Amino acid sequence: MKQASVFLSSFGRPTRATSPWGSMACLGRCDPQRGMAGRWNRWFVAAVCAGVAALPNAFAASAPVSDALVQRLVHGQSVDVIVEFDGSAAREKARAMRQARNLMHDDAQILAERALQYRRTKAAVERTVLLSRANTDARVLRDYPQLPMAFWRLTSPAALARLRAHPAFRAAYEDRRIFAVQMPSDLALINQPATAAAGAIGSGTTVEVIDAGIDLTNSAFGNCPSAGAPGCRVVSDQIYYPGTTTDVAHGTNVSGVVAEVAPATNIAMQNIFNGASANSSDLISAVDWGIANQATYNVVAINMSLGDGGDYTSQCTSVGGGANPFTTPASVAADAGIQTVAASGNNAYSNGINWPACTPGVVSVGAVYDSNVGSVTYSISPSPCTDATTTADQVTCFSNVANFLTLFAPGVNVTAAGITMSGTSQAAPHVSGAFATLRAAYPREPLSQALTRLTLTGTDDTRGSNSIPRINMLAAFDAGAQLVLNGSGPSSATAGTVSTYTLTVKNTGPLIATDVTVSDVLPASATFLPSSSSSACSANSGTVTCQLPSLAVNASAAFTIAVRWSATGAAYDSASASSDQIDPAPNLADVTFGTLPAETGYDNSPLPHWSLALMGAGVALLLLRQSRAVR
Repeated sequence: MKQASVFLSSFGRPTRATSPWGSMACLGRCDPQRGMAGRWNRWFVAAVCAGVAALPNAFAASAPVSDALVQRLVHGQSVDVIVEFDGSAAREKARAMRQARNLMHDDAQILAERALQYRRTKAAVERTVLLSRANTDARVLRDYPQLPMAFWRLTSPAALARLRAHPAFRAAYEDRRIFAVQMPSDLALINQPATAAAGAIGSGTTVEVIDAGIDLTNSAFGNCPSAGAPGCRVVSDQIYYPGTTTDVAHGTNVSGVVAEVAPATNIAMQNIFNGASANSSDLISAVDWGIANQATYNVVAINMSLGDGGDYTSQCTSVGGGANPFTTPASVAADAGIQTVAASGNNAYSNGINWPACTPGVVSVGAVYDSNVGSVTYSISPSPCTDATTTADQVTCFSNVANFLTLFAPGVNVTAAGITMSGTSQAAPHVSGAFATLRAAYPREPLSQALTRLTLTGTDDTRGSNSIPRINMLAAFDAGAQLVLNGSGPSSATAGTVSTYTLTVKNTGPLIATDVTVSDVLPASATFLPSSSSSACSANSGTVTCQLPSLAVNASAAFTIAVRWSATGAAYDSASASSDQIDPAPNLADVTFGTLPAETGYDNSPLPHWSLALMGAGVALLLLRQSRAVR
């Protein structure tokens, strides 16, 4: 397994009102007259002290600032930080645009509007903090256009103070290194073959894999002279540090798992590793890439088979003593219809998982056996662990688990792309691939429903007091929404009069129903009156169709259908309700009004005896001729 050590910490707040900078002239209180002489010296010290004095108040407004980081700035060292800005206005505007257009997720137009709002906010901060082109104590190293974040370099306490004082500032996270630590027939367990046979293969989707590279020459990904070539399932292969990563086996295996679980999905590799390590700033950049390219490739999931080795016993709003830098990227990705998935880690923690898996909104994945493999000992950090006996659905001793872990998937001796590996790194792409199949099969469902399908239908596996569902792809695919249709309407008609049908559809779950359609086949003498009916209803060739984009669990919707009669007599009307989801009892979604007309023109009385005798003689004659022909 590819494991990462991302000990992200944000800035820590000074614990005293005085300056944390030891014996500087500003210690205790800012007095440019003490210990200094000369007008220019006094002006210089006053400027520095102004920045120092501003820091505690600025820090108190938001995320804390570590003493270690401040000391680095004071001693003339540069600090690279991931800066987060206020994205609330863009978020609310995007929500309003989705609601106005009945969208579940941000489309390309909404993403472009969000990026524009972010750019305006960032530009306002840059004008204040950077001051001028001549100013060199703060500069932007990299922008994340699809996120309210950017990567900055600061070289002075005053620059940090200016940044923190801006009203649009929300948090700053120190950039840390990520260290890769690797651990020295899974598909049948999760019912993947039956799911693929049912047609759920991830067609038209892409899974972004953030890892340490991919072998394009591997036949598991098709014919790939280069990423994006015809016949190649790898649509993009972005290498952040060319020539530094020589071992691509891990990323190739992880990508291969995705490709096998979802046989028609594509892979987008983001190789962020610089040799054996990577930076959290690059991880966020890779997520930003996925959001920017969601519409281009239909990115539905981002797989992260990496972690920091940390033991987080609850969903981590803070990491390493500071705020969690991955919370916003995961949230914005979800708004764009992209699910972030991460390995829980291979440290054998019984009540804690690694970062970024612990981030709210990220699907965390632990590992189970898919069969009996005998006694196994794993060389892991901090100490080896042994499973003396093994069986299918047994949680591995190395897998990190917690009461907030999301899912389990196979993670032992997983062979994909011709490479065999074990770890939660191998479990995570099973889930990412499953997401691809569900998003392709049910594209109009909200992203959250794909997760509901997996958690609601999984097989519960237990270690200690933690019972977590292991994915069952077929059950997730087959999960549905039970619609119940009721209503009232006339049983007879009078020419020239108007009658009203009332139809009420209720979704009893367990899933949200999308693209809900209520169809009413009107009697031949009825003419639909749109001006007196529900606005969601329209008619075509005697059938009235009423539509809803979605219907929540236990929610109801009522439709009124007004008709004018052209004839007098009995009236028979039938209606039904349907949705994108499988309906476990479709008869509950049918309703009729009036009396079914009696069938005419058909006589079902018995045949007379003479006709039966004639038919028998004919059959006997036919058999006699056939026997003579054979002779």
